[in-house]
Amino acid sequence: LVYDSKMLSVASFISQYYVCSLGEALSIYTPFNKEVEYKECDEKFDSKIELSLSQEKAYEFCNSNPQSLLFANTGSGKTEIYIKSIEDALNDNKQAVLLMPEISLTPQMQKRLEKVFSKKVAIWHSKITKKKKQGIIEGLLSGEIKLIAGARSALFLPYIDLGLIVVDEEHDESYKADSKPRYNAKDIALYISKK
Repeated sequence: LVYDSKMLSVASFISQYYVCSLGEALSIYTPFNKEVEYKECDEKFDSKIELSLSQEKAYEFCNSNPQSLLFANTGSGKTEIYIKSIEDALNDNKQAVLLMPEISLTPQMQKRLEKVFSKKVAIWHSKITKKKKQGIIEGLLSGEIKLIAGARSALFLPYIDLGLIVVDEEHDESYKADSKPRYNAKDIALYISKK
């Protein structure tokens, strides 16, 4: 099992910024087996989502800024903007991660994402089995899985070509780790996106 150069680079930042050892910083990553061969995806996605005028403006703003913050009330249509942005990334042959508070990772959300992205999406959280996690990692490394929707730990998977990170409810306390390294996933997401 190995850690790639991207993992080592981010772990080095985490160890300095959050004052912990490199080993502790690497412990939040999931190492992987190098032998899986990555395949490009020729499948194109079409969510058929029609955005309202205000959603369209927000979507265009997010697309034209490398990092952006989307303010919206619950039920105002943020998820549609997320799905359109994820669709763009996947159609550009990139991978995407949608971070959500664990309470938001509902079967309804899973069905909604699977309806658009079918078998290219996987859900990642603390309750899934070790065997299932291994299958997801192999899918990510092979290109079979293009989108991970998950809790904060989903940020530390072995992405080959990560094109988009969405942090839903970025103010939520569940993005802060309460054991070493005591990182904030929102801040690490910003750091990774800049790198």
